[in-house]
Amino acid sequence: MLYTKNWQKKDILALYKFIDGVLRMPRAFELKNHQEVELLEKEKDVSYITTSERIGLERGILISN
Repeated sequence: MLYTKNWQKKDILALYKFIDGVLRMPRAFELKNHQEVELLEKEKDVSYITTSERIGLERGILISN
């Protein structure tokens, strides 16, 4: 939605990283948030490196072991 308000990608990313750094959610909510971010990334063709990345890395580690 911030893209529709003419926010720059770098500003959106900074805000997202800030929120991700100060807000700790229960694991189930992190997973739900991750799904929502993935959907938005596909729709807007953008990516973020935050909780979603950590979950993705965890999945990769689990798959490779």
